[in-house]
Amino acid sequence: MSKEHWNGFTARNQSIIVDLMYGQLKSTVQCLTCNNVSITFDPFLTVALPIAKPFKLIVGYIPYNMFNESGERNKVQVFTLPLDKNSKVSDIHKRVNELTGTE
Repeated sequence: MSKEHWNGFTARNQSIIVDLMYGQLKSTVQCLTCNNVSITFDPFLTVALPIAKPFKLIVGYIPYNMFNESGERNKVQVFTLPLDKNSKVSDIHKRVNELTGTE
């Protein structure tokens, strides 16, 4: 059935663009009331796909002690941490400790 639809489309649309860049999408939908199944085949030129952006968290680290051992004032530090969907607060805490050399 797919081949019939594709042959019908290409019979009306013959070009190098169709040969190189078109595809065919099969859609299947089932009615929840009568369980009727509808299958369609549609040609496509482009497919929209989401591009995942990496999530980054900006963290400000304020030292607990205002001054270090040599009497100098400890600076506030800002970090940009990349996170994924499975990141936990403990992961952020661990990474900040690694970057600041604290525990």
